Amino acid sequence: MGRLHIDVASNIRVASPYLFGRPVTVQTGGTTVDLIDDRGLFSRWTHWYVDWEPVHPIALVNPLGALTTVRSSDLRSLAAEPGVDIAWFARVKIGRRTEVYRDYEVEERGFWLDDPAPEAIAKAGT
Repeated sequence: MGRLHIDVASNIRVASPYLFGRPVTVQTGGTTVDLIDDRGLFSRWTHWYVDWEPVHPIALVNPLGALTTVRSSDLRSLAAEPGVDIAWFARVKIGRRTEVYRDYEVEERGFWLDDPAPEAIAKAGT
């Protein structure tokens, strides 16, 4: 397994089918990992390369952008359960350098997004 594949595999995040209480089948595509249940696509993880270089700075960990989605009706059902709160968090790393031969200055930021309203959950699901 090459370095590129390790970078991809170590960043796969999908919704847990156990959290939603149903069995799933895993299907993979060129840039996706899909969880399929008896009603269709349940969760999808997709990735893309961001300004990929053959040798990327170790401080930026990997050159991937990624997104995980979950079917909106399942998110609504989960959010309606007593004692369950939904939180959205985004994390980014930004690498900047003034010259190609210089080291990157790396800034990492995390964002808690506003508490999603039911209509936002409905739009965000797959």
